Amino acid sequence: MKAEERIYSRADKLTAAVTTVVAGAVYFYTAQPNVGLLDCGQFLSGSFSFYPLAMPPGR
Repeated sequence: MKAEERIYSRADKLTAAVTTVVAGAVYFYTAQPNVGLLDCGQFLSGSFSFYPLAMPPGR
């Protein structure tokens, strides 16, 4: 492929790779390892009720 036909330059690809790695590192560093204890009851009540609304409006 000729240089004139390239859509993205090497600098563009390097910038995209660095941005992806930094964003992934921040995500994995700040992600919660499991479901928090405050939400477990809401998820259970939402999954086993007829109308699956974990937190009804007004509560």
